[in-house]
Amino acid sequence: MVSAKNRDVKYTSNLKSMVEFLKKSLSKSVSETHKEEILNGILEFCHNYPKKFREKFIRKVGIKEKSRNLLRKSDENILNQFTNHLSKQKGECVFLLRDSYNSLKEYQNKTNKGFGILINRNYLFEKEEDYFLLIDIFYKSLLKSDNKRDFLRFYLGYFKDLLKNNQRLLEKSREVFQFIDSNRNENKIIWVDMGFQFTFCLFGYFSMLIHSRIKIEQDFILFSTYPWLREAFQENYFSENNEYVLDLEEKSIEKYEKSLLDKSSGCLLGFAIGDSLGFPVAGIDKRDVRNFSSSGINGFEDNPKHPFFSHLKKGQYTDNTNLLIVSTESLTKNNGFDIEKYPNELANWLEQSKEKRWLGPTALKGITRLIEGKSYKYSGSKTTKSCSSSYRVIPLGIYYKDNLSKLIEYSNISSGITHNSDISKDGSLFVSLTIANLIKGNLPKKSILSSLEYVKNKTLKNKIKKAIDFIKKETISKARKEFGTGSNIDQTLPLVIYCFLRNPDNFEKSILLAANSFRDDTKEEKERLKGLSWEEQILECKGGNTDGIAGLTGAFLGAYLGKGKIPKKFLNVENNDKISKRGKELIKSYSS
Repeated sequence: MVSAKNRDVKYTSNLKSMVEFLKKSLSKSVSETHKEEILNGILEFCHNYPKKFREKFIRKVGIKEKSRNLLRKSDENILNQFTNHLSKQKGECVFLLRDSYNSLKEYQNKTNKGFGILINRNYLFEKEEDYFLLIDIFYKSLLKSDNKRDFLRFYLGYFKDLLKNNQRLLEKSREVFQFIDSNRNENKIIWVDMGFQFTFCLFGYFSMLIHSRIKIEQDFILFSTYPWLREAFQENYFSENNEYVLDLEEKSIEKYEKSLLDKSSGCLLGFAIGDSLGFPVAGIDKRDVRNFSSSGINGFEDNPKHPFFSHLKKGQYTDNTNLLIVSTESLTKNNGFDIEKYPNELANWLEQSKEKRWLGPTALKGITRLIEGKSYKYSGSKTTKSCSSSYRVIPLGIYYKDNLSKLIEYSNISSGITHNSDISKDGSLFVSLTIANLIKGNLPKKSILSSLEYVKNKTLKNKIKKAIDFIKKETISKARKEFGTGSNIDQTLPLVIYCFLRNPDNFEKSILLAANSFRDDTKEEKERLKGLSWEEQILECKGGNTDGIAGLTGAFLGAYLGKGKIPKKFLNVENNDKISKRGKELIKSYSS
């Protein structure tokens, strides 16, 4: 894995084992061509390192530097050949992002499996020089080994010692294991990177080996590797054309970064669009919908007769989206989740809101308690089953997509400010994890199943599983009756999942399924609501969370498809440019 940006790094003693191995390789070289290949490999290793570092490293190895032009343009078909090679392997491939993103997408298209994970210098280490800790144990293991089996045995011992003495790496190792274990569908995984050393593949490999309670078969494959590693890892690289690696990686990085910006904007816009499509019929019984819309929701509508949304125009949204925007801006302004500032930002927003757009009762009570001076630790309801806190954690899923431990921690805290019950916090965590998976390019069903591993509430978990099964054999009408259309998290989320997975590649079809999930009172419910005014019925009814169901469905669709695949007729939603910009800022602020 080669860095795409210049790195300020100094030569350290942790490179001593690599230097020793290179000297040993050079002593075995019988031709000038092989020595030339080794020099080229060293230059690739030093790519984007300072000149002084490169000169000292080459001097330590004991060779003379020659000028060299790195061949960067890759053959058009070579990536496809690599992906074909991977698709023939038994098991499921795990691709290291960002460098192998293009390979991931081709592999998914060919096999309908595979997923990506970010394991790189920035993820694992605070200082660039710390990366050489992995280099050190890699070459120490090679120096002691005569074959791959011995290498893996020695590496395991060094890796355990490294984790024992480095708490940060131990925590990252556990995090990698958790993510892979929740995403894998097969008992064999193959770690995939483009080149040149196996350091990050091996970090994942041994994280699984150490933390897993069951035996998981593993292997690793690079597109290409250094010439001095080819003999030891003959079955673990695809091509000797390592001059293509930089070009392949840079193309992948560029495409991955563009996809993140597109998907982040699409996710926030998708929620706003769903919210806007759903509000005109929110809480209204399906038999009353015909009074103002003869064919249901097919695009943006208004509803001058609605007791809470009569003032909203076509394409406008509710306070659900306003809180989403507040939460997004908090992350970018504070460079992450700031629990000391975020509750005050929610309180300030509510106090300064000039136009009320229906903030759900649980959220309203929670934020009102903050205004009254109550701590965020005690402001949230412990008995609610409502879903509205799940809207606020969507930006967390984008921002902390590559930091599982923080995403879990902050999702629970954020939800608890207004919705402090186990089931509501579980639902919110599920949403943020799903968004994170989709943003990174993982497949819809795999993203859902992976997030489900973190849901502890049995009722919610079983209903989500049932929703996934329903897609195979049941209609949307049966799904609405089975799960309900209310604002309880165990009604909203299963129906969202059904609508999303029903047509994940078609934004319009899926989001309209969600927006037309009207309230449908049973005989008992009609009797219970009898005598209440329309306004009172909407407050008391158990169904019709069309704005929330469509909002979450839109967020999932946008995170998966990106803004570029949202039909133009939906992109004139209120404040579309502002929301799109906020999505991009989430990605840029975390990367900076």
